[in-house]
Amino acid sequence: MNNGKQKVEMPSFLVLDFVTEKLGIIINQI
Repeated sequence: MNNGKQKVEMPSFLVLDFVTEKLGIIINQI
């Protein structure tokens, strides 16, 4: 059960990193 929860947490962290990087690019363009 714990392994399943970790599997869901992993993608969430990856998405956060991707959004943060994309946000930085947008802020750089402004």
